[in-house]
Amino acid sequence: MDPTTRSRLIAIGNDATSEERTVLKSGLGAAASAARCAGGHWAFEAPSKAIDLWISSVFPEHRDDALIRIRKAVVARLALSHFEPEDQLARSVVELYPAFFGRLAEFLSNNPGRGYKPAFYYKDVRYALGLTVPCGSLQIDLRYRIGPKLVVRDIVHSRAPRAGWDYLSSSAWGRWYDTHLDPREMSDFNPMGWTASFCRIADMLEINRKVCGAAGVSWYYDPKVGEISPALAYLRSNQVDNGAFS
Repeated sequence: MDPTTRSRLIAIGNDATSEERTVLKSGLGAAASAARCAGGHWAFEAPSKAIDLWISSVFPEHRDDALIRIRKAVVARLALSHFEPEDQLARSVVELYPAFFGRLAEFLSNNPGRGYKPAFYYKDVRYALGLTVPCGSLQIDLRYRIGPKLVVRDIVHSRAPRAGWDYLSSSAWGRWYDTHLDPREMSDFNPMGWTASFCRIADMLEINRKVCGAAGVSWYYDPKVGEISPALAYLRSNQVDNGAFS
Protein backbone atom coordinates (compact mmCIF):
# COMPACT_ATOMS: atom_id res chain seq x y z
CA MET A 1 0.00 0.00 0.00
CA ASP A 2 1.13 3.56 -0.58
CA PRO A 3 2.21 5.88 2.28
CA THR A 4 -1.03 7.88 2.20
CA THR A 5 -3.16 4.76 2.58
CA ARG A 6 -0.92 3.45 5.36
CA SER A 7 -1.23 6.76 7.23
CA ARG A 8 -5.02 6.70 6.91
CA LEU A 9 -5.22 3.13 8.17
CA ILE A 10 -2.93 3.94 11.09
CA ALA A 11 -5.21 6.85 12.02
CA ILE A 12 -8.28 4.59 11.85
CA GLY A 13 -6.53 1.90 13.89
CA ASN A 14 -5.66 4.48 16.54
CA ASP A 15 -9.17 5.91 16.78
CA ALA A 16 -9.43 4.51 20.29
CA THR A 17 -8.75 5.38 23.89
CA SER A 18 -5.33 4.58 25.34
CA GLU A 19 -6.85 1.62 27.18
CA GLU A 20 -8.47 0.32 24.00
CA ARG A 21 -5.22 0.68 22.08
CA THR A 22 -3.40 -1.34 24.74
CA VAL A 23 -5.95 -4.14 24.45
CA LEU A 24 -5.85 -4.08 20.65
CA LYS A 25 -2.06 -4.21 20.63
CA SER A 26 -1.83 -7.13 23.05
CA GLY A 27 -4.71 -9.29 21.94
CA LEU A 28 -5.40 -8.77 18.24
CA GLY A 29 -2.70 -11.21 17.11
CA ALA A 30 -4.41 -14.16 18.79
CA ALA A 31 -7.80 -12.98 17.52
CA ALA A 32 -6.42 -12.75 13.98
CA SER A 33 -5.13 -16.34 14.22
CA ALA A 34 -8.54 -17.55 15.38
CA ALA A 35 -10.24 -15.66 12.54
CA ARG A 36 -7.79 -17.14 10.02
CA CYS A 37 -8.56 -20.65 11.25
CA ALA A 38 -12.28 -19.89 10.94
CA GLY A 39 -11.66 -19.03 7.28
CA GLY A 40 -11.73 -22.75 6.52
CA HIS A 41 -15.41 -22.92 7.46
CA TRP A 42 -18.02 -22.83 4.70
CA ALA A 43 -19.68 -19.75 6.24
CA PHE A 44 -18.32 -16.58 4.61
CA GLU A 45 -18.83 -14.58 7.81
CA ALA A 46 -16.99 -17.05 10.08
CA PRO A 47 -13.76 -14.99 10.36
CA SER A 48 -15.62 -11.81 11.32
CA LYS A 49 -17.67 -13.81 13.85
CA ALA A 50 -14.41 -14.96 15.43
CA ILE A 51 -13.22 -11.35 15.62
CA ASP A 52 -16.54 -10.25 17.13
CA LEU A 53 -16.30 -13.01 19.74
CA TRP A 54 -12.95 -11.58 20.81
CA ILE A 55 -14.23 -8.00 20.77
CA SER A 56 -17.19 -8.92 22.99
CA SER A 57 -14.83 -10.63 25.45
CA VAL A 58 -12.48 -7.64 25.82
CA PHE A 59 -14.98 -4.80 25.29
CA PRO A 60 -18.24 -6.24 26.67
CA GLU A 61 -19.74 -2.79 27.19
CA HIS A 62 -19.29 -1.63 23.58
CA ARG A 63 -22.50 -1.14 21.63
CA ASP A 64 -23.66 0.81 18.60
CA ASP A 65 -21.19 3.60 17.65
CA ALA A 66 -18.48 2.33 20.01
CA LEU A 67 -18.68 -1.15 18.50
CA ILE A 68 -18.55 0.23 14.96
CA ARG A 69 -15.50 2.33 15.86
CA ILE A 70 -13.67 -0.67 17.31
CA ARG A 71 -14.59 -2.86 14.35
CA LYS A 72 -13.12 -0.31 11.96
CA ALA A 73 -10.00 0.01 14.09
CA VAL A 74 -9.63 -3.77 14.07
CA VAL A 75 -10.01 -4.03 10.29
CA ALA A 76 -7.39 -1.30 9.81
CA ARG A 77 -4.95 -3.02 12.17
CA LEU A 78 -5.51 -6.40 10.55
CA ALA A 79 -4.69 -4.93 7.14
CA LEU A 80 -1.55 -3.25 8.51
CA SER A 81 -0.14 -6.11 10.57
CA HIS A 82 -1.95 -9.37 9.84
CA PHE A 83 -2.39 -9.48 6.07
CA GLU A 84 -1.08 -12.96 5.15
CA PRO A 85 -2.58 -14.60 2.04
CA GLU A 86 -1.95 -18.33 2.13
CA ASP A 87 -1.40 -18.54 -1.64
CA GLN A 88 1.20 -16.86 -3.78
CA LEU A 89 -0.34 -13.75 -5.35
CA ALA A 90 -0.02 -13.25 -9.09
CA ARG A 91 1.60 -10.01 -10.21
CA SER A 92 -1.66 -8.95 -11.89
CA VAL A 93 -3.39 -9.25 -8.50
CA VAL A 94 -0.63 -7.55 -6.52
CA GLU A 95 -0.90 -4.57 -8.87
CA LEU A 96 -4.50 -4.06 -7.74
CA TYR A 97 -3.65 -3.73 -4.06
CA PRO A 98 -2.55 -0.07 -3.76
CA ALA A 99 -5.88 1.13 -5.15
CA PHE A 100 -7.80 -1.66 -3.38
CA PHE A 101 -6.46 -0.82 0.07
CA GLY A 102 -6.86 2.86 -0.76
CA ARG A 103 -10.60 2.31 -1.30
CA LEU A 104 -10.80 0.33 1.93
CA ALA A 105 -9.14 3.15 3.88
CA GLU A 106 -11.45 5.70 2.28
CA PHE A 107 -14.53 3.64 3.11
CA LEU A 108 -13.50 3.19 6.74
CA SER A 109 -12.66 6.88 7.24
CA ASN A 110 -15.40 8.53 5.17
CA ASN A 111 -18.45 6.64 6.36
CA PRO A 112 -19.49 8.52 9.52
CA GLY A 113 -23.00 8.06 10.80
CA ARG A 114 -23.81 5.34 8.29
CA GLY A 115 -22.92 2.42 10.48
CA TYR A 116 -21.02 -0.57 9.20
CA LYS A 117 -23.21 -2.95 7.24
CA PRO A 118 -22.56 -6.55 8.32
CA ALA A 119 -22.02 -7.71 4.72
CA PHE A 120 -19.24 -5.12 4.26
CA TYR A 121 -17.71 -5.92 7.65
CA TYR A 122 -17.62 -9.63 6.75
CA LYS A 123 -15.79 -8.82 3.52
CA ASP A 124 -13.39 -6.33 5.05
CA VAL A 125 -12.18 -8.72 7.75
CA ARG A 126 -11.46 -11.26 5.03
CA TYR A 127 -9.71 -8.66 2.84
CA ALA A 128 -7.57 -7.47 5.75
CA LEU A 129 -6.47 -11.00 6.63
CA GLY A 130 -5.81 -11.96 3.02
CA LEU A 131 -8.48 -14.68 3.00
CA THR A 132 -10.22 -12.93 0.10
CA VAL A 133 -8.21 -11.15 -2.59
CA PRO A 134 -9.22 -8.72 -5.35
CA CYS A 135 -9.31 -9.70 -9.01
CA GLY A 136 -11.07 -6.63 -10.38
CA SER A 137 -14.82 -6.87 -10.81
CA LEU A 138 -14.65 -10.19 -8.96
CA GLN A 139 -13.01 -11.09 -5.68
CA ILE A 140 -11.89 -14.63 -4.82
CA ASP A 141 -11.94 -16.49 -1.53
CA LEU A 142 -8.79 -18.59 -1.36
CA ARG A 143 -10.39 -21.44 0.57
CA TYR A 144 -13.41 -23.15 -0.91
CA ARG A 145 -14.47 -26.76 -1.29
CA ILE A 146 -17.25 -28.45 -3.22
CA GLY A 147 -18.58 -31.09 -0.85
CA PRO A 148 -20.01 -34.48 -1.88
CA LYS A 149 -23.45 -33.49 -0.58
CA LEU A 150 -23.62 -30.64 -3.09
CA VAL A 151 -22.51 -32.91 -5.94
CA VAL A 152 -25.09 -35.60 -5.13
CA ARG A 153 -27.82 -32.98 -4.77
CA ASP A 154 -26.86 -31.48 -8.14
CA ILE A 155 -26.94 -34.87 -9.87
CA VAL A 156 -30.35 -35.69 -8.40
CA HIS A 157 -31.74 -32.23 -9.20
CA SER A 158 -30.45 -32.14 -12.78
CA ARG A 159 -31.16 -35.84 -13.44
CA ALA A 160 -28.05 -35.77 -15.58
CA PRO A 161 -25.34 -38.39 -15.02
CA ARG A 162 -23.03 -36.07 -16.97
CA ALA A 163 -23.01 -33.74 -13.97
CA GLY A 164 -21.26 -36.40 -11.91
CA TRP A 165 -18.63 -36.88 -14.60
CA ASP A 166 -18.08 -33.11 -14.83
CA TYR A 167 -17.37 -32.91 -11.11
CA LEU A 168 -15.16 -36.01 -11.18
CA SER A 169 -13.11 -34.84 -14.15
CA SER A 170 -12.51 -31.45 -12.51
CA SER A 171 -11.28 -33.01 -9.23
CA ALA A 172 -14.19 -31.49 -7.37
CA TRP A 173 -13.06 -32.76 -3.97
CA GLY A 174 -10.01 -30.48 -3.97
CA ARG A 175 -9.59 -26.81 -3.07
CA TRP A 176 -11.17 -24.14 -5.25
CA TYR A 177 -11.38 -20.37 -5.44
CA ASP A 178 -14.85 -18.98 -4.77
CA THR A 179 -15.86 -15.89 -6.74
CA HIS A 180 -18.13 -13.08 -5.61
CA LEU A 181 -18.88 -9.39 -6.09
CA ASP A 182 -18.44 -6.40 -3.82
CA PRO A 183 -21.15 -3.80 -4.56
CA ARG A 184 -18.85 -1.01 -3.35
CA GLU A 185 -16.63 -1.45 -6.38
CA MET A 186 -18.52 -2.07 -9.61
CA SER A 187 -16.62 0.16 -12.03
CA ASP A 188 -15.30 -2.90 -13.90
CA PHE A 189 -18.63 -4.72 -13.96
CA ASN A 190 -18.75 -4.95 -17.75
CA PRO A 191 -17.66 -7.51 -20.37
CA MET A 192 -14.08 -6.21 -20.54
CA GLY A 193 -13.71 -6.06 -16.76
CA TRP A 194 -15.29 -9.48 -16.38
CA THR A 195 -12.78 -11.04 -18.77
CA ALA A 196 -9.92 -9.22 -17.04
CA SER A 197 -11.02 -10.66 -13.68
CA PHE A 198 -10.93 -14.20 -15.01
CA CYS A 199 -7.53 -13.57 -16.58
CA ARG A 200 -6.25 -12.63 -13.13
CA ILE A 201 -7.87 -15.72 -11.63
CA ALA A 202 -6.12 -17.77 -14.32
CA ASP A 203 -2.84 -16.11 -13.30
CA MET A 204 -3.51 -17.20 -9.71
CA LEU A 205 -4.26 -20.77 -10.76
CA GLU A 206 -1.10 -20.88 -12.87
CA ILE A 207 1.13 -20.35 -9.84
CA ASN A 208 -1.01 -22.19 -7.25
CA ARG A 209 -1.26 -25.61 -8.85
CA LYS A 210 -2.96 -27.30 -5.89
CA VAL A 211 -6.12 -25.27 -6.54
CA CYS A 212 -8.55 -27.01 -8.91
CA GLY A 213 -10.17 -23.92 -10.41
CA ALA A 214 -12.71 -21.19 -9.73
CA ALA A 215 -16.36 -21.70 -8.85
CA GLY A 216 -19.25 -19.43 -8.02
CA VAL A 217 -22.91 -19.45 -7.07
CA SER A 218 -25.11 -16.54 -8.14
CA TRP A 219 -28.35 -15.58 -9.82
CA TYR A 220 -26.44 -14.21 -12.81
CA TYR A 221 -25.22 -17.71 -13.76
CA ASP A 222 -28.81 -18.74 -14.53
CA PRO A 223 -29.17 -19.31 -18.32
CA LYS A 224 -32.46 -17.39 -18.19
CA VAL A 225 -30.60 -14.18 -17.34
CA GLY A 226 -29.14 -14.00 -20.86
CA GLU A 227 -32.57 -14.55 -22.36
CA ILE A 228 -34.21 -11.86 -20.25
CA SER A 229 -31.33 -9.39 -20.48
CA PRO A 230 -28.94 -10.20 -23.37
CA ALA A 231 -26.56 -7.49 -22.20
CA LEU A 232 -25.82 -9.62 -19.14
CA ALA A 233 -25.38 -12.91 -21.01
CA TYR A 234 -21.59 -12.58 -20.78
CA LEU A 235 -21.73 -13.19 -17.02
CA ARG A 236 -22.33 -16.88 -17.77
CA SER A 237 -21.29 -17.37 -21.40
CA ASN A 238 -17.80 -16.00 -20.79
CA GLN A 239 -17.05 -19.09 -18.68
CA VAL A 240 -19.29 -21.75 -20.23
CA ASP A 241 -18.15 -20.98 -23.76
CA ASN A 242 -14.59 -21.56 -22.63
CA GLY A 243 -14.97 -24.93 -20.93
CA ALA A 244 -16.73 -24.28 -17.63
CA PHE A 245 -19.81 -26.27 -16.61
CA SER A 246 -22.81 -25.44 -14.48
